[in-house]
Amino acid sequence: MGHRNYFLPARNSAGSTFVSVAVSALLLLAGCATPVYQHSFGDACWRMEDTLSVAIPAEVQGPFFLTLDLDQDFAYRNLYLKVLLGSTPLLVSDTFQDEAGNWQVPLNGKTATIRFDQPLEPEVGKPATLKIYHFMRDASLCHVRALRVEQAK
Repeated sequence: MGHRNYFLPARNSAGSTFVSVAVSALLLLAGCATPVYQHSFGDACWRMEDTLSVAIPAEVQGPFFLTLDLDQDFAYRNLYLKVLLGSTPLLVSDTFQDEAGNWQVPLNGKTATIRFDQPLEPEVGKPATLKIYHFMRDASLCHVRALRVEQAK
């Protein structure tokens, strides 16, 4: 049984504070997906108020995909993220464990890599900003090792 991904319009949340953890564009020209942005959490938890902000220059064309590395001790069967693409809010979610807690994606050692299959497509020829934050029950989301925004080739 495969996992499902969803892109749904998100409700505007009044009073949201965006903390720019990093604004960067790193362009590599090899492989199937080119990382445009990467943030490593290390052993730190991702707090709900910490928004990752990614500046995408006009000359870098989409589509883009979100990829996360999760530790096998990640406490949830699914993951909910809010993404602002310019002023368009999206809710991104993925279910990657079955009801018994078995991973439905391969583990690489103790890490699972989750790739959200829905593309993020900014307007061609214009710079864009992605703002990404988690929308989970707990204010701190632990066992997320890294988040990447990748450009499809």
